Amino acid sequence: MPELDGGSARAKINDVLFKAVNLRKMAPLFAKLGRIGRAHDKTPGQVALAWVRSRPGIVPIPGAKRPAQSEENAAAAGVGTALSVERF
Repeated sequence: MPELDGGSARAKINDVLFKAVNLRKMAPLFAKLGRIGRAHDKTPGQVALAWVRSRPGIVPIPGAKRPAQSEENAAAAGVGTALSVERF
């Protein structure tokens, strides 16, 4: 994948998403993902991926640059249906 230039749509989205003010706003969600993950021996990313998978009609396509990331993504399948939308 080519490096993102400052004018690409993806770079612009990342600029907004990862601003300190937005990260602070998302901190409660990150904390909740962490708590649920610890309860299921999963990472916050696995919990988030399992939640997306639980949504009707949604098929997530997680990305990975390294084999370990692919393994982590695959392990999200083991979270199961214990993570209902109501948990969030």
